[in-house]
Amino acid sequence: MRTLQTRIPISWLTDGQWSNPERIDVDTPSTTDSENIMLQPDLAVGPNGHAVAIWLYYNSAMTGFQVNARSYQPQSNGWGPQRQVGANVGFAEVHVAVDGSGNAVAGWSEETSFGTATFQQATNRFVNGAWGTAAPLGKGVAPQFAFDGSGNAIGIWTRSSPTPARVMAGAMAVNTSQWSTTELPQGGDPVLAANARGQAVAVWVNGASVRDTAGTWGSTIALDTAPISRPAVAIDAKGNAIAIWIAGTNSEVRTRRFTVGSGWDAAPTPLPQVGNLPRIAMDAAGNALAVWSAGANVYAARFTPASGWQEPQLAGTGGSFPSLAVAQNGNAVVMWMQSDLVYANTFQ
Repeated sequence: MRTLQTRIPISWLTDGQWSNPERIDVDTPSTTDSENIMLQPDLAVGPNGHAVAIWLYYNSAMTGFQVNARSYQPQSNGWGPQRQVGANVGFAEVHVAVDGSGNAVAGWSEETSFGTATFQQATNRFVNGAWGTAAPLGKGVAPQFAFDGSGNAIGIWTRSSPTPARVMAGAMAVNTSQWSTTELPQGGDPVLAANARGQAVAVWVNGASVRDTAGTWGSTIALDTAPISRPAVAIDAKGNAIAIWIAGTNSEVRTRRFTVGSGWDAAPTPLPQVGNLPRIAMDAAGNALAVWSAGANVYAARFTPASGWQEPQLAGTGGSFPSLAVAQNGNAVVMWMQSDLVYANTFQ
């Protein structure tokens, strides 16, 4: 009998040096299991070094996936015990966010019956070192979360029932486990960015909305006259934001900036290049770095408030599925897949 096994390794970058990879899942395969699978890992690191990792686990003796998690405490320089935070779920997309105190919120969307394309969502809250009980969010997909500087959680997801599908924004006060929700206009595939002041921006395939420091979501605008796909968004410490997406049938990479006090730019800015899978991140000063794949290459473009967008540059050849992270001082790391390998490049 062929045995399929996967593992969840992790490595830290400290003072410019990567640590040796460390396995953080602790599931022990049974000799009778034909499968031991870990899938869909997600990792969040808070501003003070706390981290939470979450993933799906399955073996052949189970009737569904379970959602497992471990937390990292910088004071002890180690990982806490593995906890099961969700059980008997279908194949799910998981997401986690961490605040400055190490508290977290995790969520997932799961197919209720294989092949039916009917999904439901659930969340769980990690407070003072303990996970609560998973609670349903309703029928929908792709929950995403963030925290403000006080530990209040902000969420965004698609509610698929009742139809038509709506974008839902949620808020959960610190040390509580109840979501209050705001219904945004019709749409799907939302993405979220938030800062420590509680300002946030949500972007989806046919709209965008901005949340102020009081927690109120503003009116929705259409970012583009062309159809939008693969949106991404970033926000800086003052609440200025930049959205990026793929526009129309010619797959042009376009962006649009939101400035506190002035609102959204009058029209999108093409970068200009055909691309796919764009990502964007901002530093504390409002500078931004965007990456995307085009053909078999990965490109990057830099934005500064004073000069706008610079010409795209080749970041890597033979790559796809780019991702990036930007530090508050503007240094950045870009990562992508190349065949069956993972590559990275730095921007300083």
